[in-house]
Amino acid sequence: RQPASRSEYPSGNLTGEAPIREISFSIGFTARELTPQLAAILHASAGVLVSQVTKGSVTERAGLKAGDVIIGMQERSLLNVSQLQAFLAAQHGTVALKVVRTREPIVVSFNIQ
Repeated sequence: RQPASRSEYPSGNLTGEAPIREISFSIGFTARELTPQLAAILHASAGVLVSQVTKGSVTERAGLKAGDVIIGMQERSLLNVSQLQAFLAAQHGTVALKVVRTREPIVVSFNIQ
């Protein structure tokens, strides 16, 4: 007798959208793509959502907080996590990220060694 087959929904994703993955950055935070639903709630047209900031990290000391949406860096706009990874990997010295926090634009600056 064969076991009854059962349907499983990997990650509980019923919308058909790609699963959201968290990306950890060595400078002390974790981020993920901003979904259209989150963008609407956070009043950001595009960007990367900061989901966690490591206590004592350079980014925490600079003031980055979970819930911030990184919308750009220096003179460039940011659309996704891959762009942020490439940008930060190429940086040394002072970095300024454009962030939206509670609908207000701010700049978070820190130093990458």
